[in-house]
Amino acid sequence: MSNSNCLEGFRCPECGSYEPFDIEVKTTVTVYDNGSGDMEHAEWDDDSQCTCVECGHMGIVGAFTSDSESKS
Repeated sequence: MSNSNCLEGFRCPECGSYEPFDIEVKTTVTVYDNGSGDMEHAEWDDDSQCTCVECGHMGIVGAFTSDSESKS
């Protein structure tokens, strides 16, 4: 079943898995002297590193999105 939330359009090009993925993100965290607080914002783009947790395939996010399949 395809994704319809924050992973909409994602699919591993190697094994076909729809989730989960380890994605390198840029984030903002409120940090205190005694530790960090909640993550407030995380983002990635087509050039962010991505790994399929199911099969270990690694690449960039752009290679894991359905849009990239139609561009190739």
